[in-house]
Amino acid sequence: LENYEEASGMTAAKLGDTVGVSESTVVRFTTELGFEGYPHFQAALKEELNRLSKENKEDGLESFSLQ
Repeated sequence: LENYEEASGMTAAKLGDTVGVSESTVVRFTTELGFEGYPHFQAALKEELNRLSKENKEDGLESFSLQ
């Protein structure tokens, strides 16, 4: 993914459509990563993005890239 922030706000169906897989593939992938399902993965991704954003603000960085 090139845009984690955008992806964190997508439904599993929209994310799947964007990357060319089915919604169920997205959900299975997140469970293989150890999450209870897509909503838990989505929440963890949002939490991580918020944490990184806060760290970068504290370090005086205005933007960051996860690529």
